[in-house]
Amino acid sequence: MGDFTDNITVRDAAAELGVTKARVDQYIRDGKLTVAATAGGLRWLNRKAVAAFKAVRTSKPGPKPGAKRTRKKK
Repeated sequence: MGDFTDNITVRDAAAELGVTKARVDQYIRDGKLTVAATAGGLRWLNRKAVAAFKAVRTSKPGPKPGAKRTRKKK
């Protein structure tokens, strides 16, 4: 990741994705997002990679927000 001008913190990535920091940590553990750490322990994510992940994550087909779920009758 070289210099950190194009990177954001885990907290900023969470805000960008509309999720919690814990969820971003889970994405990192699952290998869905990669992180670079500084010698001081700060973790940074590439801004473009987060935006690309957000685009893929939000473009998956599924029920629209607020849509009612229907169950099949037995």
